[in-house]
Amino acid sequence: RHPLLPQWELLDFCTSQGIILQAHTSLGGHGKEDLLQHPKILNIVKEQQQQQQLQKNQQVQNKDANVTTAAQVLWKWNLQHNVAIVSRCTTEEHIQEFSSLAKGNIEDLMPSQMKAIDSIGMDKKNQMRFV
Repeated sequence: RHPLLPQWELLDFCTSQGIILQAHTSLGGHGKEDLLQHPKILNIVKEQQQQQQLQKNQQVQNKDANVTTAAQVLWKWNLQHNVAIVSRCTTEEHIQEFSSLAKGNIEDLMPSQMKAIDSIGMDKKNQMRFV
């Protein structure tokens, strides 16, 4: 499950039945469109980084917090939709990104950010399955 194939009906069904949906290839895999470079995702990364800088300036930032990345935004989107994620972390960078997320060092996405990501896959002609 990823923004280009959100599977809303499946998520609604699983939620109504108390089934935990699990996302595979939640970063979009190796298809034609790279979700890690999607303009809406990069915009949210920029917003999150600006918020982190503001908090740092006000000295309220978690000392262990990392700079938010596109991968973390995509993972957080699934988590905030109550979808479990499986990540194939093959690089040290992704392991650190995932570890930071698992430790709770990444802020929740704002409702407007969630809606922006939700809208990526709304047009069925843009939906894409990665295998």
